[in-house]
Amino acid sequence: MNLNTYLKNLKKARAVLILIIGVTVALALVLSVIQPFKYRATVQMLVIQKQSASMDAYTAVKSAEKVAQNLSEVMQTSSFLDKVLSSNYRLTDNFSVDPLKRHKQWTETIATDVIPDTGIINISVYQKERNQAINYADAIVSVLENSGAEYHGAGSNIEIKNIEAPLSPSYPVRPNVPLNLTLGLMFGLIVAGGYVYLYGNKIITNDELLITNKKEAGIKKQESRIENQELACLRRQGIKNKIVVESENSNLDFAEVPVFAPQGRAMTGEPVYAEAENEVPIRTMEEDRNLVGKL
Repeated sequence: MNLNTYLKNLKKARAVLILIIGVTVALALVLSVIQPFKYRATVQMLVIQKQSASMDAYTAVKSAEKVAQNLSEVMQTSSFLDKVLSSNYRLTDNFSVDPLKRHKQWTETIATDVIPDTGIINISVYQKERNQAINYADAIVSVLENSGAEYHGAGSNIEIKNIEAPLSPSYPVRPNVPLNLTLGLMFGLIVAGGYVYLYGNKIITNDELLITNKKEAGIKKQESRIENQELACLRRQGIKNKIVVESENSNLDFAEVPVFAPQGRAMTGEPVYAEAENEVPIRTMEEDRNLVGKL
């Protein structure tokens, strides 16, 4: 299928395209609405590697980055969650008692990211209530500052500092409704484009359907006209081939056959008879009409 044909099929199938895209966008909206809305609180922590006389600045930064990556993984664990919940920040423990479900819920609650070539960790916490998201972020900061040495093992050579207080927008960020609608729109465009590519040649517009119906109606009308003409011809042929014997005692040595007389002699209204042997007389048009009425 070339580009021009594909574009024509797209134009023909615009109603189908609108329907498919509308359905996918509506599904994306429904899936977004049925999910619980969550607020986000973000903080930034800086891991500092203290330099010694034998350590250059680049090595110190790479060391801090490595420690920050390790701490990011540690913050995803259930033991870290237990330390956070045990802090005095009035946190709501809405996690399952089942270890597997508890771990999964916690990894969905917290998100960490290390900025490359630095010791900076971005920490995001998601909760159904905005104040709880902020409280969890404060608790995480407290655990890292006070108990971070338990996780990196470098003692006083590593320092963890909070460089950004918890920030939380006043609106929910999960689910991301604009993003979901955009993805639904893109998915609908892909599905609609694929549908047109596969079945575009089979799509018939209303105008094409109307033209087709008119053509079929014309064909049927023409067939009916031809059929009537054929029936009329067959009826006339039957009349021509019907042999009528008027009298058994006739002195004429012929039979009469109702056929059409030549135009010049039929106009006179007189019967025309064949006089040769084995020939039949030719009737006038008036006699033909009378014979048709009898049939």
